[in-house]
Amino acid sequence: MSGSAFLRMLRATVPMKEPAKRDMGANTFVNHFFELPFDLEAYVGKAAKEKGISYRDALHEYNMDMQSRTGVGARAHNVADDAIKGKPQRFKGETVKEIAVFSAIYDYAKKMVEGADYAESEVSLNAKDVTVGGRFDLMFHKDGVWTLVDWKVYDDDLEDVPTGEFGIEEVTKNLNNNSYNKYALQLNVYEWAARNQGLIPEGDKVKRQLHQFQFDDGNNVLNIKVIDVPDMQELVGKMVERGLELGVIKRK
Repeated sequence: MSGSAFLRMLRATVPMKEPAKRDMGANTFVNHFFELPFDLEAYVGKAAKEKGISYRDALHEYNMDMQSRTGVGARAHNVADDAIKGKPQRFKGETVKEIAVFSAIYDYAKKMVEGADYAESEVSLNAKDVTVGGRFDLMFHKDGVWTLVDWKVYDDDLEDVPTGEFGIEEVTKNLNNNSYNKYALQLNVYEWAARNQGLIPEGDKVKRQLHQFQFDDGNNVLNIKVIDVPDMQELVGKMVERGLELGVIKRK
């Protein structure tokens, strides 16, 4: 029997299952409510003009900066994950500066969850009712309070600053289109999914926090800024209903 004939027989006797569809991540979901055009050409062109360099050189600087940030950010997340799970620190660093940076992050994350009766890093959450979920950095229960944490290693000013641009849907039209509001909503989407899933019992107190590692030019940790995020559960509920209307997400 030829290979193709065998496959036809197999499909006839054992119907192929459709691959499981992944739930939409919080980041992608929130982005449906804000216009996020990033014009790389315009951004690099502006940087080139401001610095008095060629477009090609400005593009090279941008790519090198993004590569550096991505590398530091990924290793920072991994080091924090090790600390929370009680594992040895996997990235020690290759230079004196890197060793100091990763040691600071490891110690900080480890101390944060000391005494917690539940702590999970790189948490996967999926709402049971709708196709919203995703993976986020840290969730722990300590002293009767659930804390949801999102690590940030960017230089963006994570405050609710006016931008002149707002959300593009009725439910978000009064929110500034800035990094703070998008990150705040993402954390609240994770909380909504955790509550919908039943992981956070009804009535339990929740804190939502952005922990921003701020570096100097040599990638030394200058400060760890903790930014408390407000309760936006009512708004997220409206976003979920609107997402269902738009067909962005579906009921399970």
